[in-house]
Amino acid sequence: MAREGSLQPVKANTGDEKDVALFALMASTMRPHWRPLVLAIVLLLATAALNALPPYLLQLAIDGPIAQRNAAALWPLAGWYGLSALAMFGLNYACGRACLIICCIRARISLASIRPAIW
Repeated sequence: MAREGSLQPVKANTGDEKDVALFALMASTMRPHWRPLVLAIVLLLATAALNALPPYLLQLAIDGPIAQRNAAALWPLAGWYGLSALAMFGLNYACGRACLIICCIRARISLASIRPAIW
């Protein structure tokens, strides 16, 4: 037991405790909304993967049918390119909807945190 007036060792605050508490608060707040969040993450990953497809198809077209001057072999690649463009449009639309849902969740959480202070 330390005497009054003696110096006590000061614990270094590294911020780890605050990070853990903040993560726990964030996880508990988002737990009811896990389905839209998972959907948004899956859609974003699918969009990122699909964005790599058109340059790859273009590489195949340049190295293959265009270099060999074979127009007939270019049509299947053009079809795949068109399908990838349609798929990207659909995924971008779905991602926009998922982001809108997440924004609504964020607004709901913000209003819920402000409401007790107002009333």
